[in-house]
Amino acid sequence: MGEEAIQSAIREIRARDVDGEPLWRVCCDIVRVLLLLRGAAWDTDLVNELRNIWARRGWREEKVGKLLGYLDGAAKTLQSKGILSAQRRKRSRLTGVGTVEGVLYSLKHQRLVMRGFADDRELLRLELSRM
Repeated sequence: MGEEAIQSAIREIRARDVDGEPLWRVCCDIVRVLLLLRGAAWDTDLVNELRNIWARRGWREEKVGKLLGYLDGAAKTLQSKGILSAQRRKRSRLTGVGTVEGVLYSLKHQRLVMRGFADDRELLRLELSRM
């Protein structure tokens, strides 16, 4: 995908996030988390960070559970737009013994995505809260 197509896709998901549709909210929050984590995260880390963000917004567990139901669809949407890559990989266990399979999510064209979210107030709030 070309640079203009990526920029257009970013504008589209950000505009739809404003509409309040859950799928687009989750799409934008996935991108925000990956930007905070320097472009990549394992599926478990992504879910934990999304839960943290949504808890900071004061959203109840019921709403968080519903939003997590949109996670796969949001990831597929971002993949189809050329923004996200998702790869099944093995990673070491925390115990250090053996491996476990997981999904590694990473931003494609990270600089373009960073530029597209440069004026995102929510991302700025999240960055400041992590300091």
